[in-house]
Amino acid sequence: LKPGVTVGRAQADLTSIARNLAATHPVDGGVGISVAQLATMRTGDLRPLLLLLMGAVGLILLIACSNLAALLLARNTARQREFAMRKALGAGRAALVRQVLTETLLLSLMGSGLGLALASGATRALRTTDPGKIPQLLALTLDWRVVLFTLAAGLGTCLCFGTAPALLSARVDAADALKEGGRTSSGTSRQGFRTAMVTAQIALSLMLLVAAGLLIQTLERLENQDLGFRVDHLMRGHFYLPPAQYPTPEAITQFCDRLTERIRALPGVRDVSVTAVHPPTDRWRMMFSIEGRPVSRLEDVPSTIFGVVDANYLRTAGIPVVVGRDFSDSEDRKSVV
Repeated sequence: LKPGVTVGRAQADLTSIARNLAATHPVDGGVGISVAQLATMRTGDLRPLLLLLMGAVGLILLIACSNLAALLLARNTARQREFAMRKALGAGRAALVRQVLTETLLLSLMGSGLGLALASGATRALRTTDPGKIPQLLALTLDWRVVLFTLAAGLGTCLCFGTAPALLSARVDAADALKEGGRTSSGTSRQGFRTAMVTAQIALSLMLLVAAGLLIQTLERLENQDLGFRVDHLMRGHFYLPPAQYPTPEAITQFCDRLTERIRALPGVRDVSVTAVHPPTDRWRMMFSIEGRPVSRLEDVPSTIFGVVDANYLRTAGIPVVVGRDFSDSEDRKSVV
């Protein structure tokens, strides 16, 4: 899209073009154009799963931040005499808050840098593995937006979970804290903040535990679901036959027959099949014409979903025959219409 052009405007322009094509070429009648964002097409059905994963990561981040806030509070409590000495020497409350926030900010930046380093290593590991049905993983990189988001998240956690310990540390009473075994006036506030942090940790951990339990239950049910074909002890391979060496269907058939015979003779092989499709989603859709039934519009052209298999396909894939019969070796392009 050009700068400033919305998806709706592009859809309207292409719809107008489709109408003009249909007016010029009647065969294009009823055929339209649909506009979709590339990001949506890339994620597809994975978007809900990615959002769920992001939510789980957010819960883990909140738990880690609450733990860090409690640790900072405990650390600052042990430094009360230090803060009291600084306050007695003339340091103001703002200076103490800046000191604690600076230490927390440095800790957040170190954590963000470590997270970016781990993310960079993980993306390289993903690119070296087989992407399978998600070829977009090959283009997975850490760009400047990821770096800015990580830094913003680190700064945000510093401000959200480091401000309260800093303010409580700055409220130390210098005279009372310098006394051996003295109690500070901020003890009640510290205790209340610590209790709130523990409560938040328990609540977030419980949410994460429930979500993990539901996810494990879902995966277990998917694992035990009957898909209608064999999912274990099945190996799939791909090969390409150059047309210069195999110019005719007969030559291709002879090669496939020899290949299956040699593979079937290998120890441990129960059966083998040569096919152009395999479950669960691979299939072709092709338009065809019926003799004596011409069509004037493209939308009226009949089409069907089909695949090319041999006589051993259903048996090898473990697909049961519900109605009808299985293929046989005697059926070929000459005997079947």
